[in-house]
Amino acid sequence: MLKNQLSHRFGPLLPLIILAVVWALFPKDPGVFPLDDAYIHLNYIENLAETGKLSFNPGELSTGTSSPLWVGMLAPFFMLSLDHYWTVITISFGLLGLVTYFTWIITRIAVEQLNFSTRIQFLCPLLASSLIILNGNLQWLSLSGMETMLFLVMGLLTILSYSKWGFKYRTGVICALLTLAHPSGISLPITLLLMDMVRGRKLESTKGLIAYVLALCPYLIFTFMVNGNIFPTTGRAKTLTYVNSGPDLREALEFTWAFIEYQIFLPQHIVLPVALITIGVAHVSMKRSILHNVIRTLSKWHFDLVSIKKSSPTILSTLTNWQTGISNHLLITSLLSWGIIHFAMYAWTFRILLHHARYLAIEYIVWAITGAILIAFLHKLKPRGVLSIAASFVALALALTTLFNWGQIYMNNTQHVKDIYIPMSDAISEHTPDGSKIAAFDIGVIGYLTNRHIIDLGGVTSMNAHACLKSRRCGEFLRESQADYVVYSRNPDVDIYNSIYLAEYQGPKLLKQQEIIHFSTAQYKAPTLTHSHRLDLYQIDGWFSKTPEGIQDAFTYDGMEFQPLWLDIDDYIQFVGYWIDHRVIQKIPHHPLFVNFSYFFKATKTFDEPYWVHMIFTNSNLEEIYLYEKHMPTHNLLKPSRWPIGQVIKDHHIRIITDSLPKQRFRVLVTVTQMPDLDWVNPNDYQWIELGNFENKTNAIAPISW
Repeated sequence: MLKNQLSHRFGPLLPLIILAVVWALFPKDPGVFPLDDAYIHLNYIENLAETGKLSFNPGELSTGTSSPLWVGMLAPFFMLSLDHYWTVITISFGLLGLVTYFTWIITRIAVEQLNFSTRIQFLCPLLASSLIILNGNLQWLSLSGMETMLFLVMGLLTILSYSKWGFKYRTGVICALLTLAHPSGISLPITLLLMDMVRGRKLESTKGLIAYVLALCPYLIFTFMVNGNIFPTTGRAKTLTYVNSGPDLREALEFTWAFIEYQIFLPQHIVLPVALITIGVAHVSMKRSILHNVIRTLSKWHFDLVSIKKSSPTILSTLTNWQTGISNHLLITSLLSWGIIHFAMYAWTFRILLHHARYLAIEYIVWAITGAILIAFLHKLKPRGVLSIAASFVALALALTTLFNWGQIYMNNTQHVKDIYIPMSDAISEHTPDGSKIAAFDIGVIGYLTNRHIIDLGGVTSMNAHACLKSRRCGEFLRESQADYVVYSRNPDVDIYNSIYLAEYQGPKLLKQQEIIHFSTAQYKAPTLTHSHRLDLYQIDGWFSKTPEGIQDAFTYDGMEFQPLWLDIDDYIQFVGYWIDHRVIQKIPHHPLFVNFSYFFKATKTFDEPYWVHMIFTNSNLEEIYLYEKHMPTHNLLKPSRWPIGQVIKDHHIRIITDSLPKQRFRVLVTVTQMPDLDWVNPNDYQWIELGNFENKTNAIAPISW
């Protein structure tokens, strides 16, 4: 009894001590967060502390933060003039400590309800909480400056509240705080409502639902007043840019596999597969089946399938057994159910794997607790404790090794911010006058470090861009915003804002701009998108009119460097040269990959029919063509008869690289002809111009020569 009391009282201290040591040793880059999105939060927090208004640009009310609770919680600390970085990091560390503590508590209650020995009741929670501590992905997220740790704390607190008091008033209020921590928290009240339906407690859950809605009402009213609807701008913006959203079973299954690939690519949490593999081996190799032990234990939850089958119960009696089992083990059951429903919600409606899967961090908690309990079952086998101890050490050792990998990823991400975003912010402050309007997609660091009015091209902080994003008339929005400067976020892997890159081809007018400065860096190896890898600052000098003369001026050569060719296509045009993005391009799982091409042509005589550029990826002798695409130069906006004689015309094009491209070398060839379709029976009959060679390596596209 005394041992049990001591375990209860002092058991959580050991994982918290381990956490403090691991967190202290994990690499840090003081003053720099690894995500541009973190600085969006900082901007909202700072403006709320200084002006009392929730805004990105001072004085402009906005719902562009994904976590109003995170912003509201930190604003009072910013009012005290404390260091912003260390304030955020210290609070995040404290919240990670609470996540560790709640993991210990939930696991301890679960193993107590399963009638494990006192020793297991001490060791199993220690294993689960240690796996949380050694999860490099969670350590990275705790240092990201984002709301993830707050979300996890509120979620686990809701689960604990539900297990003790049910889905009543206080649980409903905590659920509302969870949703204010991040909108995806709506998955938990849905889970609790479904569980109460199974338990036959629909009337009780009404209280929780009422409290949930009433607690959310103030922010929903504010959102409606600002946006004209109750939905924040952040989610809508992501669906219009790079998120694959909407119900689709095939896409949901692909997203699930992408998440599995992510775990394989950076195996940050392996306890569950270790436990399952060990159980499988034990089941096959031992006379006494581990499966029998699991079923026998589950029978205490009134889930004994053997007895149910023998007694041939009615549906009502079977349901009663389920209800009783869930009620007897409400804590772990509700946690497991939330993990499943939360992932299913993302897979079915909002498939996003950005920022190192921060939206799915709750799955790591579920896996740690489930895996630790499954390993505890191994202790029931003979020889007693050998399998469970071995599985525990394997899980811990593998988890520990990932910390080094994630530490390097964190430092790469912060270095990227220092190489790209901070220098660009300094350049904007230096090269643009006060009061300038800066249009940008990556707005976090720029908005936080510069005293400039930011026009959000991605629509995260403002709804003004949403209509143009939906119609892909982004150039028109750029014109209507009356921006003085534009920052292009160049990312070859994701079509975040290619329509803005092609702004000169969009809208009623054509963009006239000149480059001020650019910053670029290598793309670090990472499983999910975290950053753009080149930022270009352009001054907007005006707009070409969308007239034949204006379009002609827009496509005229502007001094861009290129690889010269000066090849005569025929008596009418010359292929002057080309430029291709020369960087090695890393492939990010679950995202398309793009390569930028620029072509330069010159008309020597007037012609009436349009030309076509046909490009192929092929082998050495045109025996097999792996990629093919065609387009009209200048997208036919510059009509054939309007090409200026003797002037160089520029033509920009973006080519998607499919996942089906084999891992080998390719020749990149183009032919220019007035035929929209080629005769592929005799491809050698055309004048193919070799641009160079690509090598499709493992997880990367690399140019060999141009």
